[in-house]
Amino acid sequence: MLTLDYKNVLSVAEELIEKNGSTTTLDVKNLLRNRNFQATQNEVSSFINQASIQESWQSHQNSNFKVYSFGKDTHETLDEYFINNTNFWAIKVENAKITIEEGIVNGKETTTERSYNRNKKAIRIAKELIIEKEKNAFFRTPDTRLPLSVRKSIAGYENKKATKIILSFFNVIFKTTENVMVKNNQQEEKKAILTIEKNGGYQFAWEKNIKEIQKITKTANQNLEISQFQFDYYQTTGEKMNHKSIVDKEGNVYQEINITNKLDIINHILIDLNKIYMAEIFFETGEKLSLSKFDYKDIDIFLQVIRGFEV
Repeated sequence: MLTLDYKNVLSVAEELIEKNGSTTTLDVKNLLRNRNFQATQNEVSSFINQASIQESWQSHQNSNFKVYSFGKDTHETLDEYFINNTNFWAIKVENAKITIEEGIVNGKETTTERSYNRNKKAIRIAKELIIEKEKNAFFRTPDTRLPLSVRKSIAGYENKKATKIILSFFNVIFKTTENVMVKNNQQEEKKAILTIEKNGGYQFAWEKNIKEIQKITKTANQNLEISQFQFDYYQTTGEKMNHKSIVDKEGNVYQEINITNKLDIINHILIDLNKIYMAEIFFETGEKLSLSKFDYKDIDIFLQVIRGFEV
């Protein structure tokens, strides 16, 4: 006959409660004996009492036996990452589901999932699995990978080479200054500055200068002069005029009809990284991946995804 222990009793008791809504020590003992365990009433009662305390079960007296049922479930979560040389093992528990990822660090990996009737049980099993991994020389370390949901969204693309990246922003400020010659009321020519400020939606593309993407997504500054990052071309998706003026060095204001000559033009295009809303990644395979910022919980993760592609 098989030797009885706490784990066997707990497993059978949970099985019966999940099936029938409740159980008794007698029911547990009988099923254990049917499965060839050497189970006495006293042993089973002792283990069930231990399980009831540790698992926070509910109980009430019914005739000669206590009737046990599950107590209130937990909302506890667990998310741990372990490595052993070049191998990794990660486990996550949420909403009564265990997700395990394992494989080679920065290499091929597999994912398995298993759902349970109770979150409390999933947490307990996950902790048991962690103990086994630690016995096999896996040690806990911070997980620097992208969140699982993000990795799933880009699965199949992460190792492909990107050949073009287009970033879309809203509320871009486009400021143009031109040195111009104007005529005053006495028909004298003077130097003045024409200033035009617009704002709107813009798309910026990196192709020949695609490595600049690494710089723009790593900068600590949120407000940037986009031309510093050598984009290849841009186009507007809609803009409006905010301000336009022609002023000479004495502060006199002119109308555009007074311009007699345009000397040079300086453009300043100002973006806020928090205002990015889409990234389109084109690969050498001819495939295209469109990513929306609104699918990510914060801008830092979104930028991390963009710079993660090989260019």
